[in-house]
Amino acid sequence: MTNPMELFHTPAFPLKLLELVLCCVCVALFASSTVSFSMTIARWIVVVGAFVGFLMICVIEILGAIIGSPLHKTLRLVVSLPAAALFVTAGGMLLEKASDGTFIVAGILGIINGVVYLVDFILLASGRM
Repeated sequence: MTNPMELFHTPAFPLKLLELVLCCVCVALFASSTVSFSMTIARWIVVVGAFVGFLMICVIEILGAIIGSPLHKTLRLVVSLPAAALFVTAGGMLLEKASDGTFIVAGILGIINGVVYLVDFILLASGRM
C-alpha cells in the first residue's frame, strides 16, 4: 500500500482528485435540480452517463493509486480522451437547457472538467505522468 502523502508529489494524483471533486459537484448540482426532468431522455442519459460513469472510473483510478496498483497507461489514455469529449458535450447540453442557476454552474463545471481530462490526456500521452 502506497503512502497517500507521497502520491501528492506526483502530477497525476492531484489532477485525478480535481477531476473527482468536479465530477462530484456536477452530479450533486444536476441531481438537486428539478429542471432535469424537462430534458429529453437521450440528453438526460448522456449527462448522467458522463457524470456518474466517470465518477466511478475516477474513484477506481484513485483507489488503484492508493493501494499501489495503478491502472496501465494505455487504459488511462483510453479513458481520458472520451471523458474529455463527454464532459464537454454534457456541459454544453446543460448550458443549452440552462433555465436554472444550477444547470448553468453544472454545465460550466462539466466543461471545465472536460478541459482537465484533456490536460490529463495530453500530459499522459507526452510521457510527463
